[in-house]
Amino acid sequence: MGSFTCEGPSVNCPPGFYYKTATESCMDIDECISGENNCNKESQICVNTKGNYSCVEKVARKTCPPGFKLNQYTQLCDDVDECAEDLQLCASSEECINEVGSYNCIPKNKPTSPASRPSEKPSTPHPFVTSPRTSQPIATTRPYYPPVTRRRPLTCTAGFTLSTDRRTCVDINECQLGTHTCVETQRCDNTLGSYHCVRMAGCGTGYTYNYANEICEDDDECALGTHNCGGLGSGFKCRNTLGSYRCDPVRRTKPPTTTTTTTTTIRPSYYDVVTKATIISGQRKKCLPGYRMNSRGDCEDINECESNPCGRGESCLNLQGRFQCITKVLCKTGYDLNDAGDGCEDVNECVRGTHKCNPTQICRNGEGYYTCECPPGHHLNPQSKACEDIDECKYYRVCYHNANCMNTVGSYKCDCKDGFRDNGAVCENIDECAQTQHLCEHKCVDTWGSYRCACRAGFTLNSDNRTCTDIDECEMFKDKKLCIGPCQNIPGSYKCTCPSGYRLGQNGRTCQDIDECQRNVCENNKDICVNTRGSFKCYAINCPSNYIRDTLHKSRCKRPQTLCDPRDLECLLQPEQYTYHFIAIVSNLPIINGHMSIFQIQGPRFAGSRAEFNFRIINLNCPQRIPRINENYFNMDVHNNNAMRLYLTRSITGPQEAEVEIQMKLYDKNQLTMSAVSRIFIIVTEFPY
Repeated sequence: MGSFTCEGPSVNCPPGFYYKTATESCMDIDECISGENNCNKESQICVNTKGNYSCVEKVARKTCPPGFKLNQYTQLCDDVDECAEDLQLCASSEECINEVGSYNCIPKNKPTSPASRPSEKPSTPHPFVTSPRTSQPIATTRPYYPPVTRRRPLTCTAGFTLSTDRRTCVDINECQLGTHTCVETQRCDNTLGSYHCVRMAGCGTGYTYNYANEICEDDDECALGTHNCGGLGSGFKCRNTLGSYRCDPVRRTKPPTTTTTTTTTIRPSYYDVVTKATIISGQRKKCLPGYRMNSRGDCEDINECESNPCGRGESCLNLQGRFQCITKVLCKTGYDLNDAGDGCEDVNECVRGTHKCNPTQICRNGEGYYTCECPPGHHLNPQSKACEDIDECKYYRVCYHNANCMNTVGSYKCDCKDGFRDNGAVCENIDECAQTQHLCEHKCVDTWGSYRCACRAGFTLNSDNRTCTDIDECEMFKDKKLCIGPCQNIPGSYKCTCPSGYRLGQNGRTCQDIDECQRNVCENNKDICVNTRGSFKCYAINCPSNYIRDTLHKSRCKRPQTLCDPRDLECLLQPEQYTYHFIAIVSNLPIINGHMSIFQIQGPRFAGSRAEFNFRIINLNCPQRIPRINENYFNMDVHNNNAMRLYLTRSITGPQEAEVEIQMKLYDKNQLTMSAVSRIFIIVTEFPY
């Protein structure tokens, strides 16, 4: 339970192939990728073929420099005459002059000095470049790099063709394309840039084929000891001939004691044979091998072909003293002559027992060949030539991602992973959320092969991956300013609140100030109501002694009598009026560019007048924990037109309140004519909003 076994159909693939269950077909094994090859990685390149592989030697191909092309007959680099090929390399007003490895464009009808003539330009030739005049190799001791004045299209040498990317040359397989010149008795073997024709048939009686020089060489029967001259007695010795041998009588230095008479029978077609076909030794007459005594007592040639000494598919050729069997039908490898001897038929190596399959393999006969196949789930080890079990789990993806692969002998097994169960066909996902209640505190999310717990918005998953904890957004994102005012955490979320004197904005984040002064909150209607951020203040204007409230300006006190005798200095020193100003700012208000204008005053302007301004802090109300403001927080800028502007140069931390006094004195031709006092109340609120 909990697993299943996939066993493919009983299909035997040829060596170099494996059975793919998904497509139910035999697929080629790429031995170069799987490492199942014995190529030398340093000197050879593994090339995968259908059902096999080959090791190709890393051979450097001879190439020519730009401006030259390879001569297929001399294997030398010949100069390319760009001008003769009419490539229209020069302009219509120029003349093309060919140079060794290049060309030059010169203006027409312009004489050239000897030093500038291209044909006499000194150069060092390439060691494999031929002269355009002699077509002979030019010897040199230094390499020549011909000048390149134009970019040339890539051309390939014979035996190669341009690849599809038009950037490299690839080998032409003449054997596959059928463009070779091998005859029927030869086999075509492809090589890099060319091919070889290998002889497949024998050379006939008396000859042996030499594969090194591809020549049928004569067999020396005398040296090999395969002659039968010894049957004639000690008076004969073996002499080798082309394709055969002869038995010659041994010449003696002294005449023999017995009389020997020889009779010579001359036949027109006989050559290179002993002149005596009949030998009389004592009273006996003998004939040479290949001859027999006729009724007249003469030696005549034996026609061995009458006894059909040759095998099936061979014709017999009778020669003087011998015969030769000539093959009529040549059969390719894997075929043999039929019983009639007039054709070829397939050789069943598996039935004959002539195959070379080892005991672990299965012999499968094919038309002209046979294959040694391994049982299903096995492959051939190229070194030991034995069938070994294929670890499908290691080399192939045979199981789905939701199953573990377990290799078995000749097959494999798929076991379902945790979170999956076997339904008899595949491993299906288990929905743990539906199967088990209360796995998670908030949400259970089923996943492929498992599940996960999720929390509602505003909660985070604990380390047990089951329970949830509320997220304190106010603390976690305190630097992100979720709220302009106070932030209050609530289960799963947060909310923004505002202090007294503010109301929450429509966006739920900002705090908007409530202008209490619009509701007439001051008890005395003569007081001045000043709205501040989050609050308000009621200021009662108490005029100094001898000053009255200006009925036209609620925030001004003036003298009843404004005119003074120019000689009455005490009257002149008394300010003509006191004005009161109120400025409310938030705590730590940013000061852009280092200064912010908060107040300005403009005195009378007439010819000869001059104004003086004095600034001081006369009252300050500030808690002890708050940095107190002083004159260094301000800067007074006086202009020539009797005007002054007061700037705030630093941010002020609230809450605190400062009363600032600015006195203006006006002079006419250096004589004091009047003075005025402006008192500014600067209220800094507690919050920065």
